[in-house]
Amino acid sequence: MLISSLCIITACSKEGFISLSISPQAKAFIPNFNNAILYVSDAGDTIALSRVSQNTYYDKSYDIPPTANYIGTVDYIELERLRAVIVSDTFDIEIHIDISTRYDANTATYSADNITYTLIEDSSITVQTLNLMYTDTTSCATANCMYQDSLILANRVFLNVFSNPPTTPIGPALFVNNTNGIIGFRTRDNKTYELI
Repeated sequence: MLISSLCIITACSKEGFISLSISPQAKAFIPNFNNAILYVSDAGDTIALSRVSQNTYYDKSYDIPPTANYIGTVDYIELERLRAVIVSDTFDIEIHIDISTRYDANTATYSADNITYTLIEDSSITVQTLNLMYTDTTSCATANCMYQDSLILANRVFLNVFSNPPTTPIGPALFVNNTNGIIGFRTRDNKTYELI
C-alpha cells in the first residue's frame, strides 16, 4: 500500500518539458577535427589546429515566454549547448566555438541558434569574436560581422563567408563558413592564416 502511494505521488510530480536541439546547419560551422587541420600564413608559416575538447549539454530554462503556448503546456524548456575548444600546435592560438539554441516562436522548429567564435592569443587575450545566428538561414548577429558571397584570402577563394571586421584590412579577424568551418583568421600582428 505504501509503495503504490509513493508511485502515485512521484507520477504527479513529473514535470513536462520539451528539448530544443541545435540544428545540423549550425553544427556544420564546427570543422571536422578527426585530424589536425593545417593553415598557412601569408608569410609562409604553417600551423595545425586541433580540437582539444568538445562538450554538449542541455540547460533548463524556466523562463517560458507567453508565445510558447504553441508547444503545449510545459514546466521548462531544455536548450542544447555545445562548446568546442580548438588549439594550435604552437599553443599561442585558441579558437572557442560556442553554439546554443533558444526558443523562437517565429520558426518552424520553434528554435534559433547562436554561434559565437572567439579568437584568443597567448592563452588569455581575447582578440576577436564573431557572432552568427541561424534560424532558417545563417546571418550576422552583430554589427561587427559581414557576409560575402566569396572571399579571396592569400591563395584560395572561399564561398559564403562570414567575417569581421567589416571595414579594416588590419587587426584580428575570423573567417568562417558552413562548408569548412574556420577558413582563416588574422592575428594581432596582422598575419593572415588560411585553410590549406
